[in-house]
Amino acid sequence: AGTLLEWLERAQDANPASVQPGLAIALHHLKEGDVLQGLAVAVNLSVRFPDNPKVLEILARTQLLAGEETNAVRTLERLSNQNPENHMILYLVGSAKMKSGDLVGARRAFRDAVDLKPEFIEARYQLAIAENEDGRTQEALDLAKQLRRDFPESPVGAALEGRIHLDQKRPDDAATALEAAFALRQTSDIVLSLANAYLQGDRKSDAMPLLEKWTADHSEDARALAFLAQLFQTEGRDAEAARTYEAVLATGQRNVVILNNLAWIYQKVGDERAVEIAREA
Repeated sequence: AGTLLEWLERAQDANPASVQPGLAIALHHLKEGDVLQGLAVAVNLSVRFPDNPKVLEILARTQLLAGEETNAVRTLERLSNQNPENHMILYLVGSAKMKSGDLVGARRAFRDAVDLKPEFIEARYQLAIAENEDGRTQEALDLAKQLRRDFPESPVGAALEGRIHLDQKRPDDAATALEAAFALRQTSDIVLSLANAYLQGDRKSDAMPLLEKWTADHSEDARALAFLAQLFQTEGRDAEAARTYEAVLATGQRNVVILNNLAWIYQKVGDERAVEIAREA
């Protein structure tokens, strides 16, 4: 008898020249949520098998999960040097550099990934995000528009364009792009971004029915419900706000803002649940 981990450790002891048991042990720790133990195993493996691509991949993954972005970048660059034509590794390099704050390096890695595989939508999207975060707004918009042209049936390009316009406080342009994205595919992220664009543009009368219709059809969308509840509250529609906050709690989501706002409304109307909710907040 014995646990899975014990069996894997015995396999590793019995086969020290094999990398597979160690990889399995590291993955086991990650699946159990023990990132630091997984990292320790991955580091040990990288000492024993310094050029094994699977070891470098698991090491980079654990480093990212552990918040060691700089080390992850170094690991991924070693892996990329071994596999210079692998677009996915370059994409991971770009993602790690974004997390470490190296926007120039991230842009370079994403661009290289796109050059290797032009249809790689995720890399093109992240390249635009990196351009935008680095203050290169026009370059980011050009990339978004290229995505719209190259993939006309996907909402990704239009949603990205809307996001960039939102960041630049151009709500009318953002709303136009996001309406186009919404017409292609209705997702929570697109709905929330479109509602934000309407609000930025003083179009609350468009934002509220959009969110009311969406939440009526998607009662599990806690973010949209919370957004709608706050709009109801700012409008003084306390009964509707309370019902909507209650719907948020019914999804299992609980946070301080929602609980505090609901307690405030309960107190205003003399609902005895106010103290209990406030105490939880």
